[in-house]
Amino acid sequence: MAGSQYNGQSIYSILEERYYNLTCPVSAASHTVHTRLYQTAKWSNSESLANKTESVHGSVFNIEFSPVDDLALTVCSNRAILSYDPRLSSSKPIHALRNAHDDAVNCLTFIDHHSFATCSDDKTIRIWDLRQLKYSIAVLQGHQNWVKNIEYDKNSGRLFSVALYDGVREWKMDKMCDYTSEQCDNLVFEIIDPVRMRLSPNGNKMFISERDNKCTVIDHFNGTCLKDIAPIVKDLRDNIYQSGTYKLGCNRPSMYTMSERKGDSSYRSIMSACFFPYGEFIGLRHIDIRNNQFLCENLTLFDLRQDVYKPKYSSKDCQRKYLKYADETSPRESLDIIKEISVSKDGRIIASPFDRGVRLLAIDEQATPPDLFFDDRYHSSYKEQSTLDLHAMQTMTGHKRAVLTCKFANNDLLLATGCLDGHILFHKPRF
Repeated sequence: MAGSQYNGQSIYSILEERYYNLTCPVSAASHTVHTRLYQTAKWSNSESLANKTESVHGSVFNIEFSPVDDLALTVCSNRAILSYDPRLSSSKPIHALRNAHDDAVNCLTFIDHHSFATCSDDKTIRIWDLRQLKYSIAVLQGHQNWVKNIEYDKNSGRLFSVALYDGVREWKMDKMCDYTSEQCDNLVFEIIDPVRMRLSPNGNKMFISERDNKCTVIDHFNGTCLKDIAPIVKDLRDNIYQSGTYKLGCNRPSMYTMSERKGDSSYRSIMSACFFPYGEFIGLRHIDIRNNQFLCENLTLFDLRQDVYKPKYSSKDCQRKYLKYADETSPRESLDIIKEISVSKDGRIIASPFDRGVRLLAIDEQATPPDLFFDDRYHSSYKEQSTLDLHAMQTMTGHKRAVLTCKFANNDLLLATGCLDGHILFHKPRF
């Protein structure tokens, strides 16, 4: 790596100039450094799972790093929450909380350095404190079915969750005592068959997917005024798939669809989604169905740079905004299980479960960020000649059964993967 050159300049000299704040083409240098990093790094883990038996805690459904990456938490199908120290060479949990819920635990999200929330098929959301994990500090009730996804909005200080045959609900963290009844009135959007709800890193977009090929994006998202616009959204949702984009007043959230209605014989069901750093692009993991039969499993890059004043968002427009694809394979044993993808913090790499491992996918061989690659001012001739396929930078293996989830650390160059047999691995780059 030390011998790599950029315009006759070594990578080391570029970094040295940046360190001393000397004149340096910062953007070009940064791009070159990241390109060499992803091209030359050999990601590996220091542990073998060959002799490990299946975990009693069940399959790993979700992984999240603490804000400072000193802890990794996983939630499992057998109602457990496990904590790991990613700085250790062993992938053995340092703490196991069994029976954290009354059914499978699907997802978790950190609220701050000490507290986090989990959601479960037992229809509840539970709030936990890392300093005292014996019992949850709150049990939030209200959902009428399995809670599949939960997100915390730092801007409004509220949790948002989604459940099958129910919809999106909001939870005010300073009023947790109001949510002790299944009849609590906090339903924001009533949706019949939602799968995933995601907030962009800066909190300005909400993404909602449904199993019958509907995907809705709320732009200019504001977690404090959703109750005000909920009646309008409810009236518009039935028509949005014919009419395209709606702007709900000046400086108010706008809604638009990413796909058409379910077809007679084929449709796409988006099972996992992950925003890129600035919320302009989103990675989607989906299965395609034809005549009620599984057709294929893919990962797609979708462009969310949408003109909210545009009067029509047609099927042709939608296809044009599906930018890049990757054909994924999964063992039959994991075909119906949601597989979580993750985007690196620099927006250059998508980690996606691939059979018994995980692939690092990029726009091109240079791991160019999508906002730069799809800028007409950057390598437009190269862009026109490029294929629609995402480029596989590396494939990492090590698991004995299908990988279900992966997660990049918040600050460190570290990737965690969890699989169907309940084990996780931490992958680090080596040079």
